[in-house]
Amino acid sequence: MLSKQSNLNRIPKEIRNAKNFKNIFVGAIDIMKKQISKNYKIAISSYSNSNEKIQLLVPLCLVNCTTPDLVLVLTKNSSRNLYLCDTCLDLKTAYTNARLIVPLENTWLSQNVV
Repeated sequence: MLSKQSNLNRIPKEIRNAKNFKNIFVGAIDIMKKQISKNYKIAISSYSNSNEKIQLLVPLCLVNCTTPDLVLVLTKNSSRNLYLCDTCLDLKTAYTNARLIVPLENTWLSQNVV
């Protein structure tokens, strides 16, 4: 995901330009994994028309630990039984593009946040 310039441009500038960018990014992912293991509803199911797959939208907090800066788009790799991240979105795009499978209840992805 980080090899695509369009994805890098979505990362807040102060994080993208930080000397310890990789540590911040990996740390934020580790924290999100722990949060999802405690509450799976953080990962929002979404359907992608372009590849006809269900994807998970996962918030990533980089600047402030309570406010998402970025949304990782995860697609399941059935052969390896894991989720891969090919792209990321800003909150507004994630909200606009979300094709919700279940209704949202008190979630990080709401019109109030965007």
